[in-house]
Amino acid sequence: MAKAGWILSLMGILPFAAALAAMLVLDGAAPLAAQGVMLVYGAIILTFLGGIHWGVAMRQGTAADLVGSVVPSFVAFAAIYTAGSTGLLILGAGFLAVLSTDWRYHTAGMTENWFWLLRRVVSASVLISLTIAYAVSP
Repeated sequence: MAKAGWILSLMGILPFAAALAAMLVLDGAAPLAAQGVMLVYGAIILTFLGGIHWGVAMRQGTAADLVGSVVPSFVAFAAIYTAGSTGLLILGAGFLAVLSTDWRYHTAGMTENWFWLLRRVVSASVLISLTIAYAVSP
């Protein structure tokens, strides 16, 4: 299970990298379009991570954990609705918040050890992409 999780998660970084590359090398309206792609894809992934938290909470969490698991979807919506560089900031804050929940679940023994390492690596990659995208935003 861990190997498949790693492979799929690392593949999931590729759209962030591709959108960032487009923002860095293309001219005209393409960087703005690539920023939009990054926002929408990031919002989908953030919502997916909330779904993972829902599953953990259903298995061994509390009612508060269930409530918290739907927050990433609202943050994702706010990022898309706001758009632009502010949307990237909102998305980054959402990924940081999800990572803090991952840490809490890890320290409580609610997730596997490999998952915590995976989440740190992938979150770092996503946050670096979002930070650079913010810095070069049109």
